[in-house]
Amino acid sequence: MAKRELADRILALLEDDRVEVRGAAALVLGAAGQGETRVVRALAARLGDGSAVVRSRVLEALEASAGGAGIAPLAGIAPLAGIAPLLVPLLASADDETRARVVRLLLADSAGAESVLRAALREAEPALRRQVVPLLFKLGGPRVQEALLVSLGDPVVGEQVLQLFRAELDRREPEHAKARTALVERAMTALDTAARAGKATSTSKSKAKSNAKSNAKPNAAPDEAALTALATLAALLRLVGYAADPRTLAKLLVHARPGGPSSVRVGAIAAVRRILAASEVRGADEAIAALVEWTDDLDPQIASAAVDTLRGARVPESAVKRFATLSRAKNPEARRLHAERIALLSGAQAVPTLLTQLGGADAGLRDTALRALSGLPEAAGPLVRALVDATVEADARRLAQALRAHERRLAPAAITALVDAARKRSAKPGDPVAPVLLELLAHAAPERHTELVIARARSLAKSGHHREAFDAVRPLAQTRPGLTDEDRLFIGSVGLKLAGQNMLRAARSVDPVLAQFAKLAASGYPVARALGKQRDLELADLFNLGFNFVESHDEAEHALGAELLELVVERQPRGKLATAARNKLKLAGGE
Repeated sequence: MAKRELADRILALLEDDRVEVRGAAALVLGAAGQGETRVVRALAARLGDGSAVVRSRVLEALEASAGGAGIAPLAGIAPLAGIAPLLVPLLASADDETRARVVRLLLADSAGAESVLRAALREAEPALRRQVVPLLFKLGGPRVQEALLVSLGDPVVGEQVLQLFRAELDRREPEHAKARTALVERAMTALDTAARAGKATSTSKSKAKSNAKSNAKPNAAPDEAALTALATLAALLRLVGYAADPRTLAKLLVHARPGGPSSVRVGAIAAVRRILAASEVRGADEAIAALVEWTDDLDPQIASAAVDTLRGARVPESAVKRFATLSRAKNPEARRLHAERIALLSGAQAVPTLLTQLGGADAGLRDTALRALSGLPEAAGPLVRALVDATVEADARRLAQALRAHERRLAPAAITALVDAARKRSAKPGDPVAPVLLELLAHAAPERHTELVIARARSLAKSGHHREAFDAVRPLAQTRPGLTDEDRLFIGSVGLKLAGQNMLRAARSVDPVLAQFAKLAASGYPVARALGKQRDLELADLFNLGFNFVESHDEAEHALGAELLELVVERQPRGKLATAARNKLKLAGGE
């Protein structure tokens, strides 16, 4: 049997009713019919076969007929010519392997596939168009890029195309530089074309409205064309912005000017973002000034885009004053942006404005100003002065919170100013700022804080206000390890005056009063003799303290307790307390 006759019979089997026969015939033809156009066409005719198995076998055979699977692009792919229109619809298949085979075949026949794919990009169903986009990017070439640029206004694939172009522009390999430059040039050309189209459709739309007023039926087509043109223009502006080419700045700002469509202005402002963030470019001053003005645009989208672009912009020194006017913006986000960045841009010059914002009504702006003042070294002195003069507790607490970041670099004069203010304000009952000053000093200058608190407590105790005195020093007893012996004696004495018989069973390791006496006893301080000289302590106070300590197993504490009980006996030998003290001494001595 002649070879051609055998081939004809196998080709005929592609029409067999049986699925397995059609599949087998496709595989045989793929292996035996390489390079034969009629075999390729016969196989392609079965791409619409109702059996997924057969379609898979046909695709496998077409790969083999084209010269082998997995080779892209293939050499000598003439046999595939003309079948691209049959392959492209299969890109929408739900089967991953089917789509992968179709992609390989279309890439193998790139010349034949390009026009079909470009047509599908415009006319196919949405699902297929989304599959066509990445394949067109793989094909590349000027005509493909132009078709993709036009599709940027397509609501189905426009954003997908834009992000793939962005990925192309983000490639920084040296060998890609020429391709990147060419893409930017095509994008700029397309931008000019889209801008002209936008003006043309706007004019058409105006005429349609005019006709409507004169009872002529308006045509809806210009509206759709205008929307598409505007969407394309806005996307092209974003694309040009992704290139971050300083030479495009002036043109982008033209499209961002007031009076234009909102979507186009937003796209243009967003496009400026990368350029201003990359470096201090020529024209940056004018761009910063315009963006500052647009932060108060009546269109919230424009205002938001302007703020976002300014947030990442490198502001040249010549534009700092203009940037600083954001503090007076109506837009609260613009004022917060000012607070975020002005400290780094202006240094000490920004402090007065930040202090004003710290005390303002806008909670978000207050928080932003707080962070800025906390990170600005030049703010320490002004913060101290503002805190000293504060009259409202909430304002004082915010100032103190900002100062906490500067604790280690506060000058001695600043510490002295805070101490003097705390001393004066603490003497005024109910002063709302005094506690804030004391809390700050507890962290910023612990020793000065201790001196201040002890002095204030001594004054209160001398006036007979023992409760207030002990309340003032109690935090020191629990948290401050650097107290002097005299400080501990005072804290213990004023606490002893208040404790009464509760001292008899108090825990020496926990009670803040007993803890002071225990530390003094351990250091060898003459506690009993010192307490004996305290005129405002009664014998009952000495007895209670001695009764507690004499039960201790610690030698120094036991000795202190015994001395105090003996002092009670010595002071009032015939009193009830003396009798109780003798009995306790006998019991303690016998243990």
